[in-house]
Amino acid sequence: MALVIRDDDLSFWTKPQNIDKIYKPLFDKKIKVSFATIPFSVEMFHAGDFSTFYQETNEQPLGKNKELVEYIQEKIDEGLVEIMLHGYNHLYAFKCEGSIDIATKANLEICRKQDKPITFLGEYNYQDYETLEKKTKLAKEYLEDIFRVKIKNFVPP
Repeated sequence: MALVIRDDDLSFWTKPQNIDKIYKPLFDKKIKVSFATIPFSVEMFHAGDFSTFYQETNEQPLGKNKELVEYIQEKIDEGLVEIMLHGYNHLYAFKCEGSIDIATKANLEICRKQDKPITFLGEYNYQDYETLEKKTKLAKEYLEDIFRVKIKNFVPP
């Protein structure tokens, strides 16, 4: 029997202590975890609650979180972690009255104050193919470089 464990949204904002707290019992039993990893993530607020959700556009490269990179690299070396590409920055857009804009607090407040319907769009649903192709290639190469692994899987954001 095979068991696959996928954890979403490993990024600059992830704390190694939180990963260890959740997965240490599995790591101790040599059970591998696959992390859907965001290379250049933006900060997200109220995830899961689309009535208050918003993001900042402050992209942070995962490699700047040295503590996280070292922790994950150690787990990769032990055969306990797989890195999968999970988009580029996880930046949402939204559609409101036919117009599409980035899901920042200020942009969303305009529609929310007018009680207009909002439809959220993941980063691969509002950008053109050429842009996504370039960003995906850059993101894959970046993760391969910082973790010294070959990325084999893409998990759409």
